[in-house]
Amino acid sequence: LHPRVRRQRQMCIRDSNKVMFLAAINQYFAALARQGALYESAENKAEIDIAAQQEWLEQKYDISDWTEDQIRQAKTGSIVFVTANVTFSDAIEDLRFRISME
Repeated sequence: LHPRVRRQRQMCIRDSNKVMFLAAINQYFAALARQGALYESAENKAEIDIAAQQEWLEQKYDISDWTEDQIRQAKTGSIVFVTANVTFSDAIEDLRFRISME
């Protein structure tokens, strides 16, 4: 395959992997809610960290006229920016959890 075609395929795979990764996290949160570790009535959701993704994109591109959806859907290669909001059941009051993989 031509290097450009190969790179485009890799980017598509990475983007679909991001979607699958977020879906897996949200399924895990749902299971924790069913088990009572998280409040079922809370949002308990992981999603793209738009602020972090915007900051990263601004270092590479002029995105001054981009919408929030364009920032959310932007291709970031192998880098994934995720934020989550969960509510624990009577256990942990506040938690900030950052994962960095290299």
